[in-house]
Amino acid sequence: MEGWEAQGEREVLTAGPPGGRSLPFGPCLLVPAFWSLWSLPFWGKGVLVLEGEDGGMGGMKLMLLAGLLGMGGVMADSVRVYVGTGGDDGIFLTELDTKTGAMTAPTLATKANGAGFLVLDAEGKRMFATARGEDGNSVAGYAVREDGTLELKNYQSSKGKGPCYVGLDGTGKMLMVANYGSGGVAAYAVGEDGSVKESRSFFQHEGSSINEQRQTGPHAHSIYAGPDNRYAYAPDLGMDRVMIYKMDVEEATLTPAGSGKMPPGSGPRHLKFGKDGKQAYVLSEMGLTVVVFEREPVEGALAMMAEISVLPAGGEKEGMTCSEVLVSKDGKFVYTANRDVAGKGRDSISVLAVGEQGVLSHVQTVPAEVEIPRNINLSPDGKWLLVAGQNSGGVPSFKVGKDGRLAFSGERIEVPKAMCVVFGR
Repeated sequence: MEGWEAQGEREVLTAGPPGGRSLPFGPCLLVPAFWSLWSLPFWGKGVLVLEGEDGGMGGMKLMLLAGLLGMGGVMADSVRVYVGTGGDDGIFLTELDTKTGAMTAPTLATKANGAGFLVLDAEGKRMFATARGEDGNSVAGYAVREDGTLELKNYQSSKGKGPCYVGLDGTGKMLMVANYGSGGVAAYAVGEDGSVKESRSFFQHEGSSINEQRQTGPHAHSIYAGPDNRYAYAPDLGMDRVMIYKMDVEEATLTPAGSGKMPPGSGPRHLKFGKDGKQAYVLSEMGLTVVVFEREPVEGALAMMAEISVLPAGGEKEGMTCSEVLVSKDGKFVYTANRDVAGKGRDSISVLAVGEQGVLSHVQTVPAEVEIPRNINLSPDGKWLLVAGQNSGGVPSFKVGKDGRLAFSGERIEVPKAMCVVFGR
């Protein structure tokens, strides 16, 4: 509950989490007939209004509060979802019903070009995205309005070509971008209003690996702040390395601090950290594996421990690549998105179980229900997984079982060239 608020000559009781949602208020309270009680849910906050014939509230506040407390408080049944897209289709907005997996018809949150990857700050007030922008290679900053739509604040150069990923440090003060085309990373200070400052820290990677088609030069694919917010980790597909940087959040700068070596030809793309931060799970796009690293917290170094295929034994790998990796909130499961670039209908999502010392084992692989699953994400409660279909468009929902297994809900929305799914706060 957020408390009583004055609105003109009446008082209202607002309820809901920060950022608000359309909230049902459960069973009605029994009140005298001369009192009127109604709910005005809208996209922002749920509002209960209670007033007497004379407009007064009197002791009814206590009755209403007691009634709400007796119902166990107010629970949200939906969560806001943003979908980034390729081309100039923009960023879309929908609401996921956390009971059924259904989603509302998507609406445009903002016009945008090249918003293939998004990141939202912890308060849900600022969003940052890859963008074509003014020079074709940019990052964009947005303020999130009360209704969830986005207000563009500005663009900044990505300091390279082909920006494909943006991420925030743990405090939300520093933005980082990975440039796939040119193979480098950059860092930016960001304002409380969602604006992006000019970068004063950027690094061009140097190197190559064994695949003559895809690894003749560097291709930085993502960059993540570590669990302790001291080091950043940038998988580079072209070099078969995870580049490590020491972060200075206050100055919004990066300093090279070594690298972790991947198996030759694996093509590291994205990574996630285990629940306790001791392991890093690096997704190899070309090798169709997850490589498990032990992370040394003092120096930030990575030491390879194990590697496991994302596909079941005997699974066909020719014409397949991986796109995204997730770790469940409880740290017990890892999820990967697997793309059939040969167009044979083998697009899938895999579930891996986390064992002792973070070692993984294959649990399940299910159809992705889209063509080219570019991105996947778990709902804040961990009960739903959404998939962004790049080629087919569309975002289907999967129910996550207690055993980590996925089941398609039968629900989906149509979004053109869906490339990234981000949950609101």
